[in-house]
Amino acid sequence: YQRRVHGEDDEFLDDCELNLLKEVKKLISEGGADKGRILEIAKELVKILEKKPVLRANGKPVIGLNGLPILMDEKQKEERHADQPVLMPDKSPVLKLPGKKVVLHKNGTPLLDDKQKPVYIPEKEEVERFQGEPILLPNGQPLLVQPGKKPVLDHNGKPILDKNGKPLWVGEEDELALDAKGDPIINPDGTPKLKEPEPPPP
Repeated sequence: YQRRVHGEDDEFLDDCELNLLKEVKKLISEGGADKGRILEIAKELVKILEKKPVLRANGKPVIGLNGLPILMDEKQKEERHADQPVLMPDKSPVLKLPGKKVVLHKNGTPLLDDKQKPVYIPEKEEVERFQGEPILLPNGQPLLVQPGKKPVLDHNGKPILDKNGKPLWVGEEDELALDAKGDPIINPDGTPKLKEPEPPPP
């Protein structure tokens, strides 16, 4: 029994599988083999056989921190970016969820919440970005695109909030009046100040 994961000619048998097979061989060679234990081992091997390697764009498997290929259930699918698997810091794949997609940094790594879990949004939604990075609300969640509008951002790309903690928006074609630091000027009523239209030429 061998698992083929690299390609047509390269094969891989991980330590877990090898140790299980060695135990079966030992039990049988000793005579009066423990059939119950052999059955347990067979079930474990079946579980392993039902897994598949996570492959990079070149067809090579992703190697985990333990030096072994990363495996996932046959029925699971991983998120991909630029034909590469989206990976967590521990090299495990970010799984696709029905009707959702993971939010990515501009380098293709997943945005993580405060519990170090990937952040997902509905599949049809898009995330507002600043210099390629997702714009985040104070709670760490990404700011979603609103058609025909653009968020009011400070010079660092952080959204400016109203008195209720909601992000401010202006029309897509509106131009904001900015102060010397490049931050939007906010009117006394809490609305962003817009640039005065240019007077028509004489």
